Amino acid sequence: MEPPIFFRTHFITALFLVMLWPQYTRAQGPYQVHNLSEQEILQTYTQMLRDACHGAQREWKTSSFDPAAGYWGDGASAGNEGTRTVASMVLACGTLLKYDDALSDSDRRDLLAEATAALRYCTATHVTGPQKCPDGKHWGATDKFGGESWQSGMWTGTFAFGAWQLMCQGSLALPGLHFGIARHAINAEQASYGLIAHKVFGPAVEPITAQAAAAKEQGARDYPYVDFIAHRTDKKFASFSWKNRIMGLLMPIGEGHEDNPNFTVPIPSGFVGSFLQFRHNTPDAKVLEHSRKTTPDGFETDGTLLTNAGKLKQTLRMISLGSQSVVYADRVTAVSDDFLASELGVPLGIENDEITGGVRVVTNQDGQIKFDWKKPQKSVALKGSWANVDGRIGMVVVQGSGMTYAPASKYSPGIAVYSDILYGSYSDHARQFKAGDEVANRIVILFVEVTPEQTSALAKSCKIETTPGGRVLHFRQPDGKDTEVPLP
Repeated sequence: MEPPIFFRTHFITALFLVMLWPQYTRAQGPYQVHNLSEQEILQTYTQMLRDACHGAQREWKTSSFDPAAGYWGDGASAGNEGTRTVASMVLACGTLLKYDDALSDSDRRDLLAEATAALRYCTATHVTGPQKCPDGKHWGATDKFGGESWQSGMWTGTFAFGAWQLMCQGSLALPGLHFGIARHAINAEQASYGLIAHKVFGPAVEPITAQAAAAKEQGARDYPYVDFIAHRTDKKFASFSWKNRIMGLLMPIGEGHEDNPNFTVPIPSGFVGSFLQFRHNTPDAKVLEHSRKTTPDGFETDGTLLTNAGKLKQTLRMISLGSQSVVYADRVTAVSDDFLASELGVPLGIENDEITGGVRVVTNQDGQIKFDWKKPQKSVALKGSWANVDGRIGMVVVQGSGMTYAPASKYSPGIAVYSDILYGSYSDHARQFKAGDEVANRIVILFVEVTPEQTSALAKSCKIETTPGGRVLHFRQPDGKDTEVPLP
C-alpha cells in the first residue's frame, strides 16, 4: 500500500533532513544522526528553503491571462503539480521573506514578486474568480467534489499562511520521484512549517531518548474507523489493513540500527499476495467478512476474500505475538474454473537502494547471496524452509510453493525506493484449476532481529498437529517460549 501522502511527505522530508544534518554537524557519514542545537536547526531549515526557492525558479511560468500573475509547476486545477505546488511555494517564499534576515536585496525582491504573482494567479483561478487554470478549469471545492476539490481546503490554508508571512514581511525531491516540482514544493512547505514553529514558539522542549519514546508507543491498538490494527514492541512493528489496501506489514525496529533505520517497505497486497492470470495483473480483492482483535500478546485478524474477479476464495489469518514473531496462514480455493500463470504469495517488501546502503545479504541453507541495487539480477529461488535478510528478519515457511527473492529493477512509483520482495510462496508455473480445487495453502512465520543461525534453529521447532478441533501450528519464539497457533 502506498501510505497516505501526509505520512510519506513527512517521511521523505525527515529523510532529507537526516541527509543534510552532516553538513551542519560535521558528521562522518550520511546516516549519523545528531542532536542539533537550536541555531543549527534554524540554519538547516533556512538553507533548505533558500535552495527550494532558487531551485523552483526554473519551473516558474507567467500566466496567459495576466503578466502580473504566475505559477510554479503546471498550474492545473487538480493534481500535485498544480495548485498544491503553487500554495507550497508561496508559503516557502513568505517564510524566507519574514524570517531570513540574511537574504540579499535581489533575492528578497524576486521572492516577493513571484509570491505576489502566484497569489494573484490563485485568486483569479479559484471557483470564485474570473479566470481558469491551464487545463480549462477552476480550482476549489465544487458539488461534484472532483480532483480540484478534495485537497482544496488544505491548499487554501497554505495560501493563507503564506500570504500572512508576506504581509508581515537546488532540488528537494529524492531520486526516483516522478512528481518533480510537486515533491520539491511539498518538502519546502514542510521545512517552512518547521522554521516557523521554531521562530514563533522558540526552541523545542527537551527531547526524550529514542528508547524512551519507543517504550511509550508499545502495545497493540485497534483503529476501527480505518479498519486497521497494529502491534508495536521494542523490536517490531506489525500491522494489517482491511480498508482501501488489504495488506499486512512487518518492520524490524530493534536498537542498534539508528544510523540506517529503513528496512521493510509497505507494498500492495503485502503478506496477502496475489495470483496472476496469463501474466496480467488481477482485479482488487473483495472482502466477504473479516474480524480484528487485540490480545494480551499482540493481535489476531481473520478474513475471507474473493480475488481474481471472484474466481478465487482466500481465507487468511495474521497473528502478531511476542516481541519478535508474526504468523501468516491462508488457504485459497477455486470458486470456478481458472487458469493461473503465477503465484506471488506472502510478499514482504525489502528496501534496497542508495539510502539503505545499496546491498542486501540473504542467507539460507545454501549460504549467502548478495543483492546489489546497482547490479540488477533475476529473481533467485531460495532452497529450504528458511531465509534471513541482513540478520534483521527471518522467514520460516512451514507450507507453501517455495521462497524467492526478487530484486527491484526500478524505483517504486510514488514512494522513491527500490523495493526488493521476499516471497514466502512463489511459483511461475502455469496451472489450471477446477471449481473446488485447492489453489494454495501457505503457512509462514516471520521473526525480526534474529541472525541466520537463530532462524535456522527456529525453523526446526516448527510442526503442524492435526487435532479434532482442526490443525494447530507449534513453534518456538526467539525468547524460547513454545507457542501454539490455530490454523484457518
